[in-house]
Amino acid sequence: DVAVELRHDERALKTDKKQLERHHDKYEKNHTALGKGRDKLATLKDSEQTLLKPLDQELQSVQQAYDASVDPTTGQGDPTLQLELNMLQQMEAGFKAQFDPKIASQQASVDALAKSVTQGRADIKGDRADIKHDQAGIKHGKKAAATNDKRVKADRKKAFKDLKPAEYKLGLKGTNKLRHELGLKSVDHVIRPGVPNVVGGQVGLRGAVAGRGHLDDGGRRYDAAR
Repeated sequence: DVAVELRHDERALKTDKKQLERHHDKYEKNHTALGKGRDKLATLKDSEQTLLKPLDQELQSVQQAYDASVDPTTGQGDPTLQLELNMLQQMEAGFKAQFDPKIASQQASVDALAKSVTQGRADIKGDRADIKHDQAGIKHGKKAAATNDKRVKADRKKAFKDLKPAEYKLGLKGTNKLRHELGLKSVDHVIRPGVPNVVGGQVGLRGAVAGRGHLDDGGRRYDAAR
């Protein structure tokens, strides 16, 4: 049924628009959180590098000095440089132990948000496609409904045109059934050619004249023999 399908498409459009709104809000929330998460991740990495970069340079310098101090015969270098080297390596490990877990956790959070944002884009794209499909269905439904209305009007017009000839041949039950289908009131008597009838209940003065009886202009009976 055209009307049923049209109502179905209109409800679907309303539902899909609400869903698009929800998905869009969720996407915006995740997109904002992703931006902040990436900023925080960058800050953690920068903070770690701020501490590690000069430490790495110093480690390289001390390592070179120690390597230069190694005695070829013993294979041992300057103990003081060795101690300093060990201390710097411990500092490097401490900084990494401080920042790396935080960076890894923040990276996981950023990755999850990025995945949610990607899914959000896909959801929004799907919702817009559904809305477009619903709108096309509604447009087609309205066009079909208009065509159907024209056809119904044409059929009804033809039915009214054919009503009177049909009533002349039908009995009272058939007449009222046909009139009911057309939305008309029932009648009390069968309808025949040449017999006055009033639509809506009172049918005719059929049979009002019997034998010598006739009606004057006012509808009163008088005797033709007088």
